[in-house]
Amino acid sequence: TAFLICQGLAYGGNLIGNALNNAISKTLGKEINNNVAELVSKSNPIIVFIIVGIIGPVIEELIFRRFIIDRIRPYGEVTAVLFSGITFGMFHGNFYQLFYAAALGMLFAFIYVRTKSLKYPVILHCALNCTSVLMQTVFGLMQSDQLTKITRLAFTGMYFALTLTLLAFSIIGLVKFSKAISKIYFLKNAYDMPKNKAFLYSCVNLGMILFTVTVLVEFALNIFR
Repeated sequence: TAFLICQGLAYGGNLIGNALNNAISKTLGKEINNNVAELVSKSNPIIVFIIVGIIGPVIEELIFRRFIIDRIRPYGEVTAVLFSGITFGMFHGNFYQLFYAAALGMLFAFIYVRTKSLKYPVILHCALNCTSVLMQTVFGLMQSDQLTKITRLAFTGMYFALTLTLLAFSIIGLVKFSKAISKIYFLKNAYDMPKNKAFLYSCVNLGMILFTVTVLVEFALNIFR
């Protein structure tokens, strides 16, 4: 169920990100490239699966779930979940991934605070990234000039079959998410402090300011270079 919900949130967030990118592109009169997708499509699929599908998710979950949430959680689970998700979305440095990464980050964070186990977010993260890499790999193969026409046609059929399957998963996931919202709950703060103080303690500090500035520069470079 969590995997289906992840697919739904990723699909919805991806639509928002692409729409925003298209709006910015039309405003600036230039195309904003999806550098991550281009890098994945041009790299060795096996290496991409290892780095993007396994190593990356493990490291990101350690940082954005365990390290961040364990330190912010005493100020409130809502603050910890929102902070974990938003910073995870910002970390990707582009509008293509910002919204769906933030939504998935919040879901991973909620699962982590409820289960107190990192293995579930890691498994979900790896599964999603491996699925994305598989889609990019198949898409690249179906456009390859080095393959025969019949082979490219086979990969084309595989790509559209995967696309329709993931679309069905996304729709089911969004329906399940709408039904699961009522079951979401958060525990009260371990420290008795106003919500605005919890936000200040968590977000207004030198580390977070430097992170935000770095991310804004990355976004600007992605748009204007």
